[in-house]
Amino acid sequence: MAAFDKPLKYLIEQSPDSFASFALARPVKVIARLERTLRARRRQVDDTYLVESGDSRWIWHVEFHRRRQKLEQLGHDVAEAQVRLHRREGHPVLTTVVDLYGRRSSPFLEPCRVPFGYSGLGEGSLCVYYRVNLRAVAVAFLLETAPPLFWPLVALTADGRGLEPVERARHAIEHDPSLSAQQRLDFCAILYTVAEAEGTEGRLLDTIFSKELLMRSTFYSRTVKEAKTEGRDEGRDEGRDEGRKSGITEVILKLLRARFGRVSPEVEARVQAAAPETLLALSERLFHIEAPEALLPYLPA
Repeated sequence: MAAFDKPLKYLIEQSPDSFASFALARPVKVIARLERTLRARRRQVDDTYLVESGDSRWIWHVEFHRRRQKLEQLGHDVAEAQVRLHRREGHPVLTTVVDLYGRRSSPFLEPCRVPFGYSGLGEGSLCVYYRVNLRAVAVAFLLETAPPLFWPLVALTADGRGLEPVERARHAIEHDPSLSAQQRLDFCAILYTVAEAEGTEGRLLDTIFSKELLMRSTFYSRTVKEAKTEGRDEGRDEGRDEGRKSGITEVILKLLRARFGRVSPEVEARVQAAAPETLLALSERLFHIEAPEALLPYLPA
């Protein structure tokens, strides 16, 4: 799921109205994005908005179902978030759980109930959320029915693995008049990221995408920036530089592989041996060099 967190959150942020309206099969208008942190537990929900539908206002709460997360644990997390959001904001809460590992035979939208109260004297307390299962839909359904911000997720559909569905989605994104040039770039970058995470080989994706162009996308730039911050935070939280260095090293190597495909053992070894400050200073050069070996003069021997 980690490979999908950033793409999904980015897409929801771009058009929460469209995402909510399609996922819930009803028109939804977003009023404001709400604070995601549940302060008492210092836990963040994946996203949350104050929305309007018809004559009512309510909180739309989004959670992602992680691969190894048990349903009981998910239900408890959702129930706790609903109570805390309702107490803080004073509006009823509707939760969407985006499940990327659902069964093809399950429905796309399904209400789920998690009882946790004693029912011996009648009705017990329970948590209700709506599960969105992208694995249940076909490529054609997604591209013909869903709004454009869902198209980069085509590799997660029932028949979306492989190069041909990705190429269809890329063509749809690049020729949709409702999208700006920057949105097309971002959506294609997410399409590439998700397809690669789903097992489509990078060498095949490179036949239909320009990596150099994708690296100019806002999504790509933000992901790199966040990865650098995570590397610094990891080192700070652990009280040593190793965590920070590991995070930055991983980012640099990923950038090199994304742009050039292959990194020689010498370049990889010297990147791993370099200090975090050296790697951060070199990060801007990655957009201008012609080959990974161009970094060697700046790396420790």
